[in-house]
Amino acid sequence: MIHILVVDDDVKLNKTVCTYLNDCGFQAKGVLDAQLAFEEMYNNLYDLIVSDIMMPQMDGFEVYHRIREKEALKDIPVIFLTAANDVDTEENCFEIGAVDFIGKPFEPKIVLRRVRRTLELIHKNSEKGYVL
Repeated sequence: MIHILVVDDDVKLNKTVCTYLNDCGFQAKGVLDAQLAFEEMYNNLYDLIVSDIMMPQMDGFEVYHRIREKEALKDIPVIFLTAANDVDTEENCFEIGAVDFIGKPFEPKIVLRRVRRTLELIHKNSEKGYVL
């Protein structure tokens, strides 16, 4: 089972993404802020993180940098899903190392395709042998 953590302070959007991913065979869990995200990541293994950028208290970029500082978390791929969909923000996402960028509003089918593509690329030759 592939585990995905969705980090977004928009309750409705968070639930929509998680429900869609769960309906498509993934195990997606949503959290509404960075602190809850870290608690989840420290207590559970995730194969992918889908994160908003604009959140209260700690933005997605800070979340990303903190993930990269932790040995156990540093290799988890991150896809940003955000309303900050200007060129500079998108470029910054890729510069820091995010594997993908999805602007809001979004189509759930596109989120699914990008999640699958990311997992296929990253885990293609891994021992996990994901079946997508």
